[in-house]
Amino acid sequence: MRRIAFRWVLPILQIALAAGLLLLGDAQLRTVRAQAEERAAAKVPRIHTGPSAGKVVSGDLYSMWDGYTPPATQICVALNLPSFLISIPLALALASFFPEQPWVFYVAYGIGIVVFWTWVGFWVDRQRGLLRASPERPPTIKQRVLAWLGMVALACSALLLAAAFLWDGYSGHHHIRISLVAWLTIAAVFLGLRLWRWRALARRAGVPSGSRAS
Repeated sequence: MRRIAFRWVLPILQIALAAGLLLLGDAQLRTVRAQAEERAAAKVPRIHTGPSAGKVVSGDLYSMWDGYTPPATQICVALNLPSFLISIPLALALASFFPEQPWVFYVAYGIGIVVFWTWVGFWVDRQRGLLRASPERPPTIKQRVLAWLGMVALACSALLLAAAFLWDGYSGHHHIRISLVAWLTIAAVFLGLRLWRWRALARRAGVPSGSRAS
């Protein structure tokens, strides 16, 4: 298990998982479109030949799936929300050179997945001792303050978003909101573990907590 290089495995697995979920989401979207077309086509004879002949049908043919996000696509975005956010600037840059090309988003999203999960893999491999890490030193006061402020800000943001979601109930793009709460919580926990590690490192080095100058 210790020989697995997560800096290579994680990006490959996440790319394969994202591709499978996006393909499944496309199939789900096609199914919903086909069902909407069948229901709309079945209503046309009754509307034009029944008692309500001449009545205008409200909505359009694809009103049932317009703006619909398939469950598989929701899961894909939720699992890779940091990668999705990373890919937005790249997608906008590519779109300026290749306007109205749908593949631009997928290329940018794939690059975002590789960048994010490679970084995660490097961090995991360093923690497992597979990569030589630079010697850690007790943090400065500025580093500790910034880490505490970051942890508090992330935790408060996650709590506020969760409270707003529960207050509003179901709304559009709910999967992104839930994923954002989860990833903010993960980031806050990560900073909390970093602070705990710094405190243990300072104790081993014999440096009183918070006494190191910046």
